[in-house]
Amino acid sequence: MAVLCRDKKLLFILNPRTGSSALGDHLIKEFGGEWIPAEIFYHNKLKKKIYPKHNTLDELVEANLLEDCKIEDLHIFTSTSNPYDSLLTLYNKYRYRYDEWRKEGRPFLQNSQAEKEINFCKNHSVNQWIFKRYSKAAIKALLGIEEYSVNQQYLKGCRFVLKKESLQKDFSMMLDDLEIEGNRKIPISNRTEKKGDWSAELSYFSRILIYITYRKDFKRFNYPF
Repeated sequence: MAVLCRDKKLLFILNPRTGSSALGDHLIKEFGGEWIPAEIFYHNKLKKKIYPKHNTLDELVEANLLEDCKIEDLHIFTSTSNPYDSLLTLYNKYRYRYDEWRKEGRPFLQNSQAEKEINFCKNHSVNQWIFKRYSKAAIKALLGIEEYSVNQQYLKGCRFVLKKESLQKDFSMMLDDLEIEGNRKIPISNRTEKKGDWSAELSYFSRILIYITYRKDFKRFNYPF
């Protein structure tokens, strides 16, 4: 899903676990935004369902959801977050929220991989999950066999990238740069259940695995080890 503010020429790509839901709602309420797409639909040409949340810019273009806009005239932006925080959030979502959503029949959780992740997180600690998920990836990254990034696909084509840790400040600075007026105070919403601070929850070894795997993100956005 994205939020399009036609009058302001703003297009916000919602990146998971980065405070994007709160900002998306704010853009709709205060900047005349609309959800793109507004609901799930099946795209015949792509032969797949397009879900309201989350979609990349490429997917929106391929599904012709922006065909009435000039892409080059839009101020396209997204948000990002510290990989440590992002992964701790994902773990807690698998363990608590996604388990409930799976029981409700949410489509994106009705697959074997989601089942495995949910069941593992329900019965193991976050550090056990990190080891299972990133021990091999860290070795590949260290040897230069493969390069990883947290949700890199959502960053593609974006002129501005707002950091979750300074979302309010970055949002205001972007609006200043674009000379756009409006209510800039972003409300807090969609908090992850039972989530602690990554510096206390993640072991030193888990942090090493994550840092090695996603060193591209740490370097690009200047996140500390």
